Amino acid sequence: MELHAQWLRIQEMISPLNFAWQMSRINPAVLQRIEAEAAGGDPVLAQARADLFKMLSAVDDPDDARVISQAYETFENAQAYIALRDRDLPVRRIGKSAWPTFECKHSLGTFYIEVKSLEFQDRALRRQQIARAVLEARSRQGPAAEGNGAEPRTHSQAILNGSAAGRIDMAIGRIKRDLSLRLITQGPTLVLVDMSEREFDSSGPWSLLPVYYDSKLRSVASGELWLIAFGQPRDQVFIRPSSEGGTNLGGRLSRTGVCTDFGELLGMLFLVRTSDGLPRIFGLLNQQGDDTHSGNALTSTLMGRILASFCDDVNDQRNEGGFGKACR
Repeated sequence: MELHAQWLRIQEMISPLNFAWQMSRINPAVLQRIEAEAAGGDPVLAQARADLFKMLSAVDDPDDARVISQAYETFENAQAYIALRDRDLPVRRIGKSAWPTFECKHSLGTFYIEVKSLEFQDRALRRQQIARAVLEARSRQGPAAEGNGAEPRTHSQAILNGSAAGRIDMAIGRIKRDLSLRLITQGPTLVLVDMSEREFDSSGPWSLLPVYYDSKLRSVASGELWLIAFGQPRDQVFIRPSSEGGTNLGGRLSRTGVCTDFGELLGMLFLVRTSDGLPRIFGLLNQQGDDTHSGNALTSTLMGRILASFCDDVNDQRNEGGFGKACR
């Protein structure tokens, strides 16, 4: 497997002192699947395989953040394609600038999917990695290393796990950073956020609710995915307390949710990995999504039916469209 071999070659170049978070998030099992299905004739994955091999082969140094970032973007698009295709969605890669990532010609209507990623890295874990790496490096270098000002290098632009409100604000900012009306008004459009690099088991599908009750901790908590899509500045964020009787206040939002700002969107999809290691797709429908500009007959009502057909769980901004399948 040539992609896997290139991934291993780059991994051998990376140490805790020049940590490239993108390479740590490329799943070798997915690389192997890309290669196998590209060989089997899938045109989207064949192009992804060719692009990935070219990009990974060009990496001669883990400091080459530009090429590594391009490779990661190609990988995440292929990963999203696999997840959607596995659910029998007829998706094709568009590959044109100022257009969404995928087109889906569904029996109920044609729509588009724009893929975005979120980078998460645990702050405490990263600090431990850096501290341990510095101590190990100085131990190897001996007394001469003392006072030489050596600092670990990191490419990580990851969203650090700070307060709940801060984490949601940063996620909203990352998603909206490259969105534009031109991009999302080619036709009815969903934004798919790839969160699969971070284990997402704290609340699972309950995060599609504005707020939910945790019976074990006897406390209410906010649904982070719902707030990413529909939150408003000054919304109070509630968190699951670390123990019974602990605080459940997680700060207040300062940003407006993605669908609240971009009312033209018909909704959002979240590709997540739960504690069982399997990918899940959670959907949020924007019932006020403006599809009239496109001349397409696909309404938000029809989009709700489509989301229910392939998402593991679905909700909407009014919290009245039925709460998915697994949580009924």
